[in-house]
Amino acid sequence: MRVPISSVAEMLNICQRTIRIWDEEGIVKPERSAKNRRLYTEQNIEEARAVSFMLNEMGLNINGVKALRQTYTEIIETYDNYVSFFDYVKILSESIGLTSEQMQANKQSNKSKGRKKKEV
Repeated sequence: MRVPISSVAEMLNICQRTIRIWDEEGIVKPERSAKNRRLYTEQNIEEARAVSFMLNEMGLNINGVKALRQTYTEIIETYDNYVSFFDYVKILSESIGLTSEQMQANKQSNKSKGRKKKEV
């Protein structure tokens, strides 16, 4: 199954531009059609879900996601044992003792660091 970016954005409830940024940053690399459109496999969607979780729930930034992604790749290559990226992230968050309360606090903290709305 290969789906366009609009479907992935709808599945994950995020905007298409965010997914394009992840592609540009090398975090989630979709396949390309003959017309150079992004097409996402089930694995790409799972990776995007993991990235969204790390950014929104764990409170990581893009560089943190890249570092975690690199570690994941090294583990997969070293141990020749496949675990989905999303499962890896969930296991990691549990192993470091990141509670749902801490993730919620990180999420709130990240929201306050975003763009400020202009007052009219």
